[in-house]
Amino acid sequence: MYQPRPPFILRYSRHFLCVGMLLVMMGFLNPLNLLLFVVMTIGFVVLGLGFVLQLYMSRKISKSRVKSSLGIDFLFEETDAAHLAPIYIDMPEEDVPIELELTDDEILEYVDVIEKRGRRRQDAAGTLAMAGPKIIPYITPLLSNEHREVRLLAVTMFRYLGPRGSKAVEDVAPLLGDPEAPIRAQAICALARFGTPSKPAIPEIIKQLSDLSEDVVTCAIVALGLATKKGDKSAIEALEPLLTHPLLGIQSAAAVSLYRHGKTTKNTVPLMIQGFRTRNPVIALLCATTCGLMGDSAKEALPDLEEALVTNHPIIKIKVVHALIRLGFDPYPLLTHLIACGRYGEIYIKLEALEILEGIGNKAEPAIPAYVRMFTDRNTLNRLFAVRALSLLGEDARPVAPQLRRLLQDPAKAIVYHAKRILENLGEPLVDPEETADS
Repeated sequence: MYQPRPPFILRYSRHFLCVGMLLVMMGFLNPLNLLLFVVMTIGFVVLGLGFVLQLYMSRKISKSRVKSSLGIDFLFEETDAAHLAPIYIDMPEEDVPIELELTDDEILEYVDVIEKRGRRRQDAAGTLAMAGPKIIPYITPLLSNEHREVRLLAVTMFRYLGPRGSKAVEDVAPLLGDPEAPIRAQAICALARFGTPSKPAIPEIIKQLSDLSEDVVTCAIVALGLATKKGDKSAIEALEPLLTHPLLGIQSAAAVSLYRHGKTTKNTVPLMIQGFRTRNPVIALLCATTCGLMGDSAKEALPDLEEALVTNHPIIKIKVVHALIRLGFDPYPLLTHLIACGRYGEIYIKLEALEILEGIGNKAEPAIPAYVRMFTDRNTLNRLFAVRALSLLGEDARPVAPQLRRLLQDPAKAIVYHAKRILENLGEPLVDPEETADS
């Protein structure tokens, strides 16, 4: 789940607390000293400011975060990094494992951690999810656990598995009746990602359209667009009445799902625009994705798409950028946003950014300095993004051949592979000519 990145001053509010505490402690060394008294007074002011900023930031994030922790990545067919790693690494001669290798004993150990209360529970669930379908027999009993947190983590793991977990439809579907709204929402997300194997659960998903939770209704609407075949009559009949729902976000989500079923009205684009204005990240992502699919017929939404670029959600930003480019927007001012997506996004976001950069071609040349700066990034995936993006520029990458030669010493084999391939395609030597001459 993504949550908004707070403004600069809020991100460093904890430093205000530390500095304030330090100044106050210095003042207490000798309260009778005038200078130290002034320092202590300033310390109290800074300390108070730090507390206020921390409280404001916590409140802002809690209000803006994706509701019910349902996540917005479930809208993608495949979002788990383990599955996409071979595509992202793109080394044909290397056999890259798509799933984490765990023994039965290790799986049982992680399941035990999830069943016990503690901070490691979330990490254990994340690790298990990367192990693939082999975990299904072990985590299925967790779906009926008495503790809501355990049930929530279990169904989230099924959502992460996506189509690979579709055999568990009958086990996940009963959670549509769970008393907790976040669990119902996650169950719908999981069923949506299972795809057409979830067809037996469609009648129950349709019932969720009358749920009191906006999150649950939104997920159900999206699921009817993803887990049913295009033109499914039962889905269309259930979605059409929602175009007049009192909540604007629900109207927009319904318009999106109906578009996926081939049903459009004169209000489809206005409802997309309305979706951006709800400031709901799930709805914003739906609308951005659909505007990109609609192409020129969505040009009316161009001003709202531009405004949506300010979002701190990489997944929304990349879809907005994609939609703007499909609508004929000049790619030059979008390069900064593409680089941000490549740097802060998950693998599937990085892959889409690379796809967009490939379509832009040589128009992405102004981004070269940013790519070079990323060569020293501590994150291996970010360095790999930079060198792969540079490989799309052909001859325009020649000026940075010296930096590429330095990448041949990178500890990551994938980065060395791509840097070497760029240099070979450019006809550049793999060893610095000056070093060769000196030796």
